[in-house]
Amino acid sequence: MLNFEQELRIRLDNFFRQHTGFSSYAHFLSIPPIFREEIFDQLLTTDTFLIMPDTDVRDAVLGDAILLCQKYITRDSAVTKEALETYYEKNHFQVWNAPYLAELLVYMNDRHSDPDEGFDPKLHVQHLTLGFEWDVLVEFGLGEDDPEATIEGVLGMLGECPRLKEVAFEIKGTPEGISRLRSIFDAHATQLQNLDERLRLNTDEGDIPAGLLLLEIPSDRQLPRRMVPHPWWDIERTEEMELFEEDWWERLEHTEKIPMELLE
Repeated sequence: MLNFEQELRIRLDNFFRQHTGFSSYAHFLSIPPIFREEIFDQLLTTDTFLIMPDTDVRDAVLGDAILLCQKYITRDSAVTKEALETYYEKNHFQVWNAPYLAELLVYMNDRHSDPDEGFDPKLHVQHLTLGFEWDVLVEFGLGEDDPEATIEGVLGMLGECPRLKEVAFEIKGTPEGISRLRSIFDAHATQLQNLDERLRLNTDEGDIPAGLLLLEIPSDRQLPRRMVPHPWWDIERTEEMELFEEDWWERLEHTEKIPMELLE
């Protein structure tokens, strides 16, 4: 009888056979490492958001390619590290409740699952969307019934991610809840400005202009959803960030079109 690890290796072989030009995972390993990056890009990235901590969307759109991120399946630290780098650096993660960012950024050093030297997602993640809703933060925040402590904790986590390029804050809920959250963000304007500038400096030539995007998304669909310009932006910077906003909504639209049967 096959054990669980053997079953996963067979699934990985079948995935390569059905979705790539390789006959098996071993066939893939036979190519020089310099050619692997393009393959990882094809297998481990998507134009949708990957919704965290729920992994249904990830599993639906990436399929068994995600097995490449587990060393006990690949049995190769270099391959696992390359796969993890592609996964964290090139995908866009949407964390529906901002405090759960901690789960996405947890340090990975399980000797059975991850590269021998460990792997720290904080050093690689580049594209994040974080949801902030007053009532949810009160119930599921980092600080007990204290959304401000939660927001400060999230900003601290973002400060530990040196390669970030894009961060979007979805400020969601009732008008009253949105107003309360905006007051907290306004009180941390200097910290937000520093984050926005760091993101802008991390953006490479040819990338969509990026930075810190604030989106107000009322739960009442009769009210407008809008980008909130930062007071430190000039007209040119605001126009640049409108391109980021347009790309963000397009990515959300792709995500919402994922067939529900794939998420069951």
